[in-house]
Order: sequence, then structure tokens, then C-alpha cells
Amino acid sequence: MASTATTNYKSFLIKAAIICVTIAAGVYLGMFIAVRSGLTGSGNQTIPQDKMHNSTNLEIGDQFPDLQIADNDGNAINIGSLLDGQKAIIAFVAEGCKPCHDLMEYFRTSEIIGEKQYRVIILSQEPEAFTPLTDLPVYAVTSDMMDALHIQGMPTMIGVDGTKGHNIVKFATGGFGYEFTESILNEYF
Repeated sequence: MASTATTNYKSFLIKAAIICVTIAAGVYLGMFIAVRSGLTGSGNQTIPQDKMHNSTNLEIGDQFPDLQIADNDGNAINIGSLLDGQKAIIAFVAEGCKPCHDLMEYFRTSEIIGEKQYRVIILSQEPEAFTPLTDLPVYAVTSDMMDALHIQGMPTMIGVDGTKGHNIVKFATGGFGYEFTESILNEYF
């Protein structure tokens, strides 16, 4: 009787060990795939432009239009004067958008933004909602301007290179999370 119990116990332990190893291997494989594909926000991947979600009507290489926006005092400003020979990230944000608020935190804490001298231009229909969240200026944009650019998802970020005298679109992506990493700035600027 004792040898049957011992055999059953050993058989149970072997099966339990096989199950544990199988689960651990599956978890490891899942984490590996998530990191390599960029789903976790870690790793050093660059997402190809054709894989980014671009709901705008702007294409890579297009000249960014010289929109007329407004500062906090209501003064009209042409966006081209803000771009003036710089690399810029233009971020369209909306008040009720949690990822938009997360983006403000990213801009506030990102070393690469200041280190590489990227200009950040924040555009919103409700600029007063974002002014307390950032030290960066927040400009007012109208719904007509956003419609003209086909801005739908929030936040939408557009990289514009103004260093050669033209304001050329380098990337356009909607949403904030794993796809907007410093590797995108390094790759497309």
C-alpha cells in the first residue's frame, strides 16, 4: 500500500512540475513577444510609419499648413512662426482625454524633449484645461482647423521638421502609449 501511495505521490509531483514549467514558459514567451513588439512601452523598437495610426490627411513629406492659432490672450499666431527652423512635435489634445493628460506628463518629464531641443506645440479647443498641467504654452485651435487636417483621435501628434526652411511632416500618429517613444523621435528626425 505504501509503495502505491509513494508512486502516486511521485506521479503527482512530476505532473505538477510539468504543468508549472509549461505555464512559466508560456508567460515568458508572452512577455518576450510583448516587449519585442512594443506593446509594453519598453524595449528600443521603432514602429514603421506605415504601422502607426495616422488618421490625419497629412502624409510624410507634406508641408505642414501654416495654421492660424491663438495664444492664451487670444492673439492670433501663425504656427509657422512657432516652427521657425526647428524640429517640433505638434500635439492635438482634448480635455476629457486621459491619454492627453498622460502626454502632458510625458512632455514634462521627458529628457529627450529638452535634450534634443524639440519644440513642443500643444493645440487644443480647450487650452485652459491644459495650462495648469504643463509649463509649455498651450494654443487654441478651432474645430474647423482640426477637421481640415482630419484630426480625429486624441491625442494626435505630428512631427514637423522646420530646419531646412520648410515645415515638413516627418511622422503623424494618434493615441499615446507604446507607439510614441523616444525611438520615434530618433528615427524620424
